[in-house]
Amino acid sequence: MTRLVRPHLVALGLILTLCGGISLGLDALTINKRIKSDVEYLASDELEGRGLSTKGIEKAAGFIRDQFKQLGLASGTSDGSYFQYFDVWLSSRLLKDKTSMRITGPKDSVEKLTLGEDYQPLAYGGNGTFDAPIVFAGYGITSEEHGYDDYKDLDVEGKVVLVIRREPQQTDPESVFDGDELTEHASILTKMRNAHGRRAAALLLVSDPTTTPDVDDDSLVPVDYLGFKSPLSMPMAQISRKTVEKLLAQTPLKGLKEVEKAIDKDLKPRSVPLTGLGAEGSFAFERVKARVPNVIGVLEGKGPKADETIVVGAHFDHLGYGGMGSLAPKKTREIHNGADDNASGTACLIELARATAQRGVPPRRVVFIAFCGEERGLLGSRHYTKKDPIFSLDGTVAMMNFDMVGRLDEDKLTVFGTGSAKQFDEMVERLNGPRKFSLKKITGGTGASDHTSFYVAGIPVLHFFTGSHRDYHRPSDDADKINVVGIRRIADYADAILQELLEMKERPEYVKLKDEDPHAGMDISSTGPRPYLGTLPDYEDEVDGCLLNGVQPGSPAQKAGLKEGDIITAIDGKPVHTVREYATRLYRCKPGATVTITIKRGEEKKDLEVKLGSRGG
Repeated sequence: MTRLVRPHLVALGLILTLCGGISLGLDALTINKRIKSDVEYLASDELEGRGLSTKGIEKAAGFIRDQFKQLGLASGTSDGSYFQYFDVWLSSRLLKDKTSMRITGPKDSVEKLTLGEDYQPLAYGGNGTFDAPIVFAGYGITSEEHGYDDYKDLDVEGKVVLVIRREPQQTDPESVFDGDELTEHASILTKMRNAHGRRAAALLLVSDPTTTPDVDDDSLVPVDYLGFKSPLSMPMAQISRKTVEKLLAQTPLKGLKEVEKAIDKDLKPRSVPLTGLGAEGSFAFERVKARVPNVIGVLEGKGPKADETIVVGAHFDHLGYGGMGSLAPKKTREIHNGADDNASGTACLIELARATAQRGVPPRRVVFIAFCGEERGLLGSRHYTKKDPIFSLDGTVAMMNFDMVGRLDEDKLTVFGTGSAKQFDEMVERLNGPRKFSLKKITGGTGASDHTSFYVAGIPVLHFFTGSHRDYHRPSDDADKINVVGIRRIADYADAILQELLEMKERPEYVKLKDEDPHAGMDISSTGPRPYLGTLPDYEDEVDGCLLNGVQPGSPAQKAGLKEGDIITAIDGKPVHTVREYATRLYRCKPGATVTITIKRGEEKKDLEVKLGSRGG
């Protein structure tokens, strides 16, 4: 992967400068220095990973606003602030003064547990109190398919259920539980649903000895490990190995290693009430909401096309200190600076705004938007297109988006949406001629970034992307790995495209593509074909199930009759309570298989037969 500025690329940048383009007469080194400075600031520790709950996101928004002001862009909001605010649910905060837990034992003995050391409540279970006997339910699994049931002949109603994380025989390639690959039964959500369905008073989870052989290495997960909103309500906590070993030492089970070994040997549950042992607790959380902004600057047009709009966008938020979305879960309190994702795209956005502003009044309006909340599910662009389109979507003729454009390697550049307007493919190819990128063109107008919100609203889009890498959503995505010259070259290319869009006599003709793969070109790791349904889930709404924002034209979902506003509640009879659970259940289906999707449409419940498509592999 390219890092910083290679000498031969600097020379190439200078040649491009002499050809015109985004540089407007400045030498390439000056432009590179400016882009480098923008990326380094946006990806600095001072900005705290631009997480939605940090002061850093405010600093980043202020920086972008100030850049827009200096370039002469007008505010896109009527109050002159440049900020289009919207609310985001961030997390649940544990109320420590209202949270407690203790173990009761024989002869009225009581052991008070230490929060964060002996136990950690999980926000996903919600608020609640409990005072009940403890029942050990093995791995908390019920699976007719695998002939295994930890709850057989076990009454847990009104009891506190203690279960081991993951599943039996997890290192055995011959295990009935899909060999050494984990099944859905290893999921905490599955264990929670099983205990909740049996009317348990609370659920306690303990790390399995296979994954955590040394009790001293056992670490408790963060409060929001599973997220912060659940349609189920049942107090839930992780309890430490040390605490559980003390409990089991008082019973015939002796200890977790002994239980795990016994179950692995004969695949027979070892579930029993822990006679004489009980748990009392009270867990309290409060929801944390933030008000965050899209940053919008405008260059008004002049002439007969002045009321037509071109949107140029890039998201500027990232993951803050990790947690939800991080691919380095053991570093949940380490700053994720997001240099490529997406300080690179934001720097490119600013550079395009600079070039366009310096040319004078454009023939069409250009709206530059730095979106917030993309990492939480395209929230900023969805807010703009669905709730507050400041400039008419009917009058918006095209949208250009930049997300992860900082790792140009061997000149490989992916451009999405080349088939979203009839004119785009030829234009993209022609304007690349003198720039000589090794283009990968993706016809589809959807994918894992903000251009999707505009394409589903009927607007042609182009999205620029230099590829995924091992630093993606990890603390190691730092500014020293950015190909600064690559960003400048992409900005130059995009500027040429933008200028042609501005000068077009007629607006680009939107194409509603059929049966496209929203993940095409995203370098998603896969060991084979993936099932494809073609839905656009809503990641923010709090419903029991998976709410759909829409479906892909011509997709299996559309052919089966799924539509915007439907709530998926089950796949093949297996409940779906959350977007995450929906994704897990869909992933476990076989490509090409026919499945039953249960939906709620208004007050009506329907079962739809869907033949899944296939992608990847």
